[in-house]
Amino acid sequence: YQDAGDWDGYLSHLNVASSLLLAYELAPGNFRDGELNLPESGNGVPDILDEAAWLPRFCLRLRAELQAKGYGSGGIGLRICGDHFGGDGEGMPSWLDVQRQWIVSGEDPWSTLRYAAVAAHLACALGTAGVADPEKADWEKEAVESWRWALAHTSPEDEKGRPSAGGPLREVRAYAAAALFRLTGGEEYQKR
Repeated sequence: YQDAGDWDGYLSHLNVASSLLLAYELAPGNFRDGELNLPESGNGVPDILDEAAWLPRFCLRLRAELQAKGYGSGGIGLRICGDHFGGDGEGMPSWLDVQRQWIVSGEDPWSTLRYAAVAAHLACALGTAGVADPEKADWEKEAVESWRWALAHTSPEDEKGRPSAGGPLREVRAYAAAALFRLTGGEEYQKR
């Protein structure tokens, strides 16, 4: 998640969750609770799924906090950084530089659709494992609400693509639609 040894966040970091979820789905019998010595070990969930849930849990909290503070309407932005206000703590490791002012980018359809996809994918993987989310997160609800927000807030300009967002929006939307269809069976996801 920390691609440069720092604490920032990008849309591309959700690739970690997607990869871990895929690895679990390819061979669920190969993974168990307690094998990675994580803080979450012992909660009844295979550790690989606990690790896959780390960034989606952040997104869940971010989405709720943005709405609670009136900064958001249901989407998320995944450019999180602490280096826009007075430098980036030059000469100090990021884990010690706790006085930064952190910012979150505005809501966007790429981040929100990618979150919808991973939330739905996580719900499916937890179902395969036969376990409930230990923090009682409703991943299906998160995925559906994020999907709907992204569709309602996608502009024709967004459809042209944005290289920094990881390619054409249709690719992110396809992952989200496939994950949501798999989770819910809803026909509306086949139309996207």
